[in-house]
Amino acid sequence: MSVIILTGASGFIGSACALLFHDRGYTVRALVRNPEKARTLLPQAEVYQGTLPSQIDEAAFSGNVRALIHIAYETQFKSREKAQEVNENGTLKLLELVRKYKIPQFVFISSMAAHEEAESFYGQSKHRIEKILDPKTDLIIRPGTVLGNGGIFERTRNLIRKLPVLPIFYGGMGKMQTVWIGDLCEGIFSAVDKKMTGILNIAELEGVSVSEFYRGIAQLDGKNPVLLPFPGGVTVFILKLFEKIGLHLPITSENLLGIKHLKKFEVANDLARLGIFARNFQESLRSL
Repeated sequence: MSVIILTGASGFIGSACALLFHDRGYTVRALVRNPEKARTLLPQAEVYQGTLPSQIDEAAFSGNVRALIHIAYETQFKSREKAQEVNENGTLKLLELVRKYKIPQFVFISSMAAHEEAESFYGQSKHRIEKILDPKTDLIIRPGTVLGNGGIFERTRNLIRKLPVLPIFYGGMGKMQTVWIGDLCEGIFSAVDKKMTGILNIAELEGVSVSEFYRGIAQLDGKNPVLLPFPGGVTVFILKLFEKIGLHLPITSENLLGIKHLKKFEVANDLARLGIFARNFQESLRSL
């Protein structure tokens, strides 16, 4: 039986992937920070300590390991130095172990926020990690904004439920390409199954504007909030001042910088190579 190692297996994307790979006949080894908690959440997986970059149980790397899928990415940090230590140095450590144990495939789950123009630390960091990898032997998967009962989508929905007025920045017309969690996991499975390398973008073909995205989420709960334009640059400046003194609001400067530099990716060829279908935003909402 083939084995995959999965980081971030107790998270939104990771847990969905763990279940899919298990159902398709793989042994799933989960590298997690809290093994005791993960054993309850992931009864279908073998659980190992995986606190990046310093505490990684190398027993997970033994035997017939088909691939390591690196999904874990920590965003809640008080300093960028600590974020780089965990996320970027942690990825380097995983890559070192993949090479050491001659695991055939390293799969990094990146983001469509990762590109040269990115101003958000998240986008820049993911982009730096991409540059570490070798496209001839490794695989980078860039999902769109992932929709489902978890992650940033669920946090956004909970926020919209509470607000009668939604602030809109940078005109609200930038295009967001979304992807249903099930379609993303199918894409990841197909890429591993086909032993693919290089870069793959997985998302709906066209995308929706930020304003349409917020309205669509609000309509799930029967809400019709007022969308109120705010100046993006000034708001980022103010938010950074608040964050510097330790005052954190529901919207962060990182959120706004991500919206500022939304970039549309061509995905049709990648979806065809994977042999999968990516439902659009409205179809994804109907799947909830």
